[in-house]
Amino acid sequence: MTKENKIKANELRIGNLVFAETGLPSLEVHIIQPHDIYDIDNGVVAFGISLTEEWLMRLGFGQRYTSDPQETRASQCFFICDFILHNTPDDNYLGFYFYSHDGLMSNIQYVHQLQNLYYSLTGRELEFILTKIY
Repeated sequence: MTKENKIKANELRIGNLVFAETGLPSLEVHIIQPHDIYDIDNGVVAFGISLTEEWLMRLGFGQRYTSDPQETRASQCFFICDFILHNTPDDNYLGFYFYSHDGLMSNIQYVHQLQNLYYSLTGRELEFILTKIY
């Protein structure tokens, strides 16, 4: 884990998935509980889980490819209901992108960011299948 994906307590909500030290020396997937936010605010280290295609599938997203006549390559999309993420094939961009109807774009690199955005926009939690995938 690197300093870049270290999470601050104010980035988290109860139910977010993170990597946390649950035993030495390894990190494990952890579901944030109320006391965890206090602990992280007081020095316990938690890291963001990089958003990957495998994590999107475990969060219930489907997958499809679309072709934009303006582009030379197909775009990979992941969707759940009307919520769609794009994975651009351009090496200049990292992560997945959510485009709103008013043209705003959000770069989502970690599972907890996707959970928070989805909840903010829909008022519903993302369901997930949690098995050892790391």
